[in-house]
Amino acid sequence: MTERLKIYWGEDSVYERQLKLLHEDDIGEENKKLILRHNDFMFAKGVKDSRVSKVTGNLRLICHMVGKPLSQINKEDVERLASTINRDRTRAEYTKSDYKRVLKQFFNWYEVGDERLNNEYSVKEAQRMYSYLRKHVKTTCKPK
Repeated sequence: MTERLKIYWGEDSVYERQLKLLHEDDIGEENKKLILRHNDFMFAKGVKDSRVSKVTGNLRLICHMVGKPLSQINKEDVERLASTINRDRTRAEYTKSDYKRVLKQFFNWYEVGDERLNNEYSVKEAQRMYSYLRKHVKTTCKPK
């Protein structure tokens, strides 16, 4: 018998709880679909339920902070979001770092299929946003 010992209460339903919260959340259907597609990508890469759950929760919070579809985020939105995260005194430095890491990971995945990059009218704005994310949103943690 190779049955796994369950150490944590409700361990096998962590992701299911996040899915329920995602479906009940008021972040918009487009954001929900993007988060679910990103989750599928992470699971396909072998990421464990606990990490996908954490990323899902962080992306939900990011959606609330931005207040618009993730597919429409621009450089100014990312700058404002990073500023909001960095100035939040109620969260630990490690938590802030994780929010920014999740933001960068999500957009690293999303960039591959971002339709704005194929549109002559929106390509410059999208490139500015991705460039800003890579160069200026730091995910290193400096505990105080």
